[in-house]
Amino acid sequence: MQRLGGYLFMKKIRAPKDRSQPKKEKNFLVSVMIGVTTALLSGIILLVLFCFPALMLEDPLQFAPAFAIASLFLATIFGSYLSAHIHRKSGLACGALCSFLMILLIISVSFILDWNIRVTVFAICAPALLICSMIAGICGVSSEKSVKPKHKIKF
Repeated sequence: MQRLGGYLFMKKIRAPKDRSQPKKEKNFLVSVMIGVTTALLSGIILLVLFCFPALMLEDPLQFAPAFAIASLFLATIFGSYLSAHIHRKSGLACGALCSFLMILLIISVSFILDWNIRVTVFAICAPALLICSMIAGICGVSSEKSVKPKHKIKF
Protein backbone atom coordinates (compact mmCIF):
# COMPACT_ATOMS: atom_id res chain seq x y z
CA MET A 1 0.00 0.00 0.00
CA GLN A 2 1.05 3.52 -0.69
CA ARG A 3 0.04 6.67 1.05
CA LEU A 4 -0.43 9.55 -1.34
CA GLY A 5 -1.94 12.79 -0.14
CA GLY A 6 -3.80 11.17 2.71
CA TYR A 7 -5.32 8.43 0.53
CA LEU A 8 -4.38 4.79 0.56
CA PHE A 9 -3.73 3.14 -2.80
CA MET A 10 -3.23 -0.54 -3.44
CA LYS A 11 -0.35 -1.35 -5.73
CA LYS A 12 -1.09 -3.94 -8.38
CA ILE A 13 1.48 -6.65 -8.52
CA ARG A 14 1.70 -8.55 -11.79
CA ALA A 15 2.93 -12.08 -11.97
CA PRO A 16 5.81 -12.49 -14.39
CA LYS A 17 4.83 -13.99 -17.74
CA ASP A 18 6.18 -17.39 -18.55
CA ARG A 19 7.44 -16.96 -22.11
CA SER A 20 8.94 -20.43 -22.38
CA GLN A 21 5.61 -22.08 -23.21
CA PRO A 22 4.31 -21.76 -26.77
CA LYS A 23 1.11 -19.86 -27.42
CA LYS A 24 -2.06 -21.87 -27.38
CA GLU A 25 -3.24 -22.56 -30.90
CA LYS A 26 -6.67 -21.51 -32.06
CA ASN A 27 -9.39 -24.02 -32.71
CA PHE A 28 -9.60 -25.16 -36.33
CA LEU A 29 -13.24 -24.22 -36.83
CA VAL A 30 -12.83 -20.88 -35.08
CA SER A 31 -10.01 -19.91 -37.41
CA VAL A 32 -12.01 -21.04 -40.46
CA MET A 33 -15.04 -19.04 -39.33
CA ILE A 34 -12.85 -15.97 -38.84
CA GLY A 35 -11.51 -16.53 -42.36
CA VAL A 36 -14.99 -16.89 -43.87
CA THR A 37 -16.27 -13.80 -42.07
CA THR A 38 -13.26 -11.83 -43.24
CA ALA A 39 -13.79 -13.14 -46.76
CA LEU A 40 -17.41 -12.00 -46.72
CA LEU A 41 -16.54 -8.53 -45.48
CA SER A 42 -13.63 -8.11 -47.88
CA GLY A 43 -15.82 -9.39 -50.73
CA ILE A 44 -18.40 -6.72 -50.02
CA ILE A 45 -15.69 -4.06 -49.90
CA LEU A 46 -14.19 -5.31 -53.17
CA LEU A 47 -17.59 -5.27 -54.86
CA VAL A 48 -18.08 -1.66 -53.83
CA LEU A 49 -14.58 -0.78 -55.05
CA PHE A 50 -15.18 -2.55 -58.37
CA CYS A 51 -18.32 -0.45 -58.91
CA PHE A 52 -16.27 2.64 -59.67
CA PRO A 53 -14.31 1.29 -62.66
CA ALA A 54 -17.45 -0.48 -63.88
CA LEU A 55 -19.40 2.77 -63.94
CA MET A 56 -16.75 4.36 -66.16
CA LEU A 57 -17.40 1.79 -68.87
CA GLU A 58 -20.02 2.19 -71.58
CA ASP A 59 -21.97 -0.92 -70.57
CA PRO A 60 -21.35 -1.72 -66.88
CA LEU A 61 -23.71 -4.71 -66.90
CA GLN A 62 -21.54 -6.46 -69.45
CA PHE A 63 -18.58 -6.61 -67.04
CA ALA A 64 -20.54 -7.11 -63.79
CA PRO A 65 -20.08 -10.93 -63.71
CA ALA A 66 -16.33 -10.59 -64.28
CA PHE A 67 -16.00 -8.08 -61.45
CA ALA A 68 -18.14 -10.27 -59.17
CA ILE A 69 -16.04 -13.37 -59.87
CA ALA A 70 -12.82 -11.41 -59.36
CA SER A 71 -14.02 -10.09 -56.00
CA LEU A 72 -15.14 -13.59 -55.00
CA PHE A 73 -11.74 -15.06 -55.84
CA LEU A 74 -9.76 -12.31 -54.10
CA ALA A 75 -11.93 -12.35 -50.99
CA THR A 76 -11.90 -16.13 -50.63
CA ILE A 77 -8.15 -16.32 -51.17
CA PHE A 78 -7.65 -13.65 -48.52
CA GLY A 79 -9.99 -15.44 -46.08
CA SER A 80 -8.23 -18.78 -46.65
CA TYR A 81 -4.82 -17.21 -46.14
CA LEU A 82 -5.97 -15.53 -42.94
CA SER A 83 -7.60 -18.63 -41.49
CA ALA A 84 -4.49 -20.73 -42.12
CA HIS A 85 -2.28 -17.96 -40.72
CA ILE A 86 -4.35 -17.88 -37.53
CA HIS A 87 -4.43 -21.66 -37.09
CA ARG A 88 -0.74 -22.09 -38.03
CA LYS A 89 -1.31 -25.74 -39.00
CA SER A 90 -3.09 -27.70 -41.75
CA GLY A 91 -3.29 -24.89 -44.30
CA LEU A 92 -4.60 -27.17 -47.00
CA ALA A 93 -7.64 -28.08 -44.91
CA CYS A 94 -8.19 -24.48 -43.75
CA GLY A 95 -8.16 -23.21 -47.33
CA ALA A 96 -10.37 -26.01 -48.62
CA LEU A 97 -12.98 -25.61 -45.88
CA CYS A 98 -13.00 -21.83 -46.19
CA SER A 99 -13.60 -21.96 -49.95
CA PHE A 100 -16.14 -24.79 -49.58
CA LEU A 101 -18.13 -22.71 -47.07
CA MET A 102 -17.98 -19.68 -49.37
CA ILE A 103 -19.25 -21.76 -52.32
CA LEU A 104 -21.98 -23.27 -50.14
CA LEU A 105 -22.96 -19.80 -48.94
CA ILE A 106 -23.20 -18.49 -52.50
CA ILE A 107 -25.34 -21.43 -53.57
CA SER A 108 -27.68 -21.09 -50.59
CA VAL A 109 -28.08 -17.33 -51.03
CA SER A 110 -28.77 -17.75 -54.75
CA PHE A 111 -31.45 -20.37 -54.02
CA ILE A 112 -33.03 -18.26 -51.28
CA LEU A 113 -33.15 -15.13 -53.46
CA ASP A 114 -34.13 -17.16 -56.55
CA TRP A 115 -31.13 -16.10 -58.62
CA ASN A 116 -29.97 -18.12 -61.60
CA ILE A 117 -26.62 -19.87 -61.43
CA ARG A 118 -24.77 -20.36 -64.68
CA VAL A 119 -23.80 -24.00 -64.48
CA THR A 120 -20.86 -23.75 -66.89
CA VAL A 121 -19.33 -20.80 -65.07
CA PHE A 122 -19.92 -22.48 -61.72
CA ALA A 123 -18.40 -25.75 -62.92
CA ILE A 124 -15.22 -23.89 -63.89
CA CYS A 125 -15.02 -21.40 -61.02
CA ALA A 126 -15.78 -23.68 -58.06
CA PRO A 127 -12.83 -26.08 -58.54
CA ALA A 128 -10.53 -23.19 -59.46
CA LEU A 129 -11.58 -21.34 -56.32
CA LEU A 130 -11.00 -24.46 -54.25
CA ILE A 131 -7.50 -24.98 -55.65
CA CYS A 132 -6.52 -21.31 -55.26
CA SER A 133 -7.77 -21.27 -51.68
CA MET A 134 -5.82 -24.40 -50.85
CA ILE A 135 -2.66 -22.77 -52.19
CA ALA A 136 -3.42 -19.62 -50.18
CA GLY A 137 -3.90 -21.76 -47.07
CA ILE A 138 -0.53 -23.41 -47.58
CA CYS A 139 1.08 -19.99 -48.02
CA GLY A 140 -0.70 -18.73 -44.88
CA VAL A 141 0.78 -21.47 -42.71
CA SER A 142 4.29 -20.99 -43.99
CA SER A 143 4.26 -17.21 -43.64
CA GLU A 144 6.33 -15.81 -40.81
CA LYS A 145 4.95 -13.58 -38.13
CA SER A 146 6.54 -10.18 -38.04
CA VAL A 147 9.32 -10.02 -35.51
CA LYS A 148 9.18 -6.87 -33.42
CA PRO A 149 12.34 -5.62 -31.77
CA LYS A 150 12.34 -5.92 -28.01
CA HIS A 151 13.82 -2.49 -27.44
CA LYS A 152 13.46 0.60 -29.54
CA ILE A 153 16.69 2.22 -30.57
CA LYS A 154 16.77 5.87 -29.64
CA PHE A 155 19.01 8.31 -31.42
